[in-house]
Amino acid sequence: MSTPPRRTVGPVALAARIPVAGLVAAALLAGCASGPGGSPGPSASAGAITHPSGATELVLRVFVGGGFVPPGYFATEAPAFSLYGDGTVIFREASDASPSSTDAIVRGQPFLQVRLSEAAVQALLGSALDVGGLRAAREEYTLPVADAPTTTFTIDAGGLRKQVSVNGLGIVPDTAAGTDRAELIALQAFRDRLLAFGSTATSASAWVADRYRGTLLDGTTGTGRPWPWTTFTPESFTNVSDTGSLAFPTRILSRSEVDALGIPNLGGGAIGILLRSPVVGGPLLSLNLRPLLPDEKS
Repeated sequence: MSTPPRRTVGPVALAARIPVAGLVAAALLAGCASGPGGSPGPSASAGAITHPSGATELVLRVFVGGGFVPPGYFATEAPAFSLYGDGTVIFREASDASPSSTDAIVRGQPFLQVRLSEAAVQALLGSALDVGGLRAAREEYTLPVADAPTTTFTIDAGGLRKQVSVNGLGIVPDTAAGTDRAELIALQAFRDRLLAFGSTATSASAWVADRYRGTLLDGTTGTGRPWPWTTFTPESFTNVSDTGSLAFPTRILSRSEVDALGIPNLGGGAIGILLRSPVVGGPLLSLNLRPLLPDEKS
């Protein structure tokens, strides 16, 4: 499976592309190590914001998904930004276009990773809790809009462990937010900052999952590829509840099992891989792939 090239965004480009509060921006720029193999930076000082420290322990996340989208898209949506306890950030660059396709497969944006120092983590968490408003925010905001994506923040820091969900964040006019207006403006600004994290990340490198969630849906017309696996059949995809409100025939696939498809550029996931059933006369199936992040089990 091929992976995207290494990329670097310098401080000059950052200053031109995203206005971030001075202290936070300085800490993020100074705190990015050379990549996942670099030094994790200094330990938190006394009085710092406490947070999990493990490489698979989630500290901060933003996920935007749902709304009126086809099942294949719903099954493959993934968080755009995830910070882990060791300072690793796994993210997608919002300004990058999805990979082009000549085989009718819709590929997801590849993931990148970078390592932050503890000082940068502290600055980011301080901004999340207070400037971004997660400390005081309610767990759910329901805005007067239908079929709109929901923004979900997850945080585990400073003794606070919670999720905050807002449907239609940034879509509904401020005047419709009522007494929640100031809180929602802060949450939207913080979400937009995390979605643009790639413009602050120096020396980011490709991140490719070890496991994928594969879902099978009814296929459309077409020839389809041969079923590539001999150790399991479509019946191994069981109706496991997805992270949203739908259920799909689902199976966890290893990276080597995904590689067995023989299809390039699947690191960011994919929609619409047409497969022929291994059963003679069986139906055409549409396989969708969603990379699983280090903290995700299914």
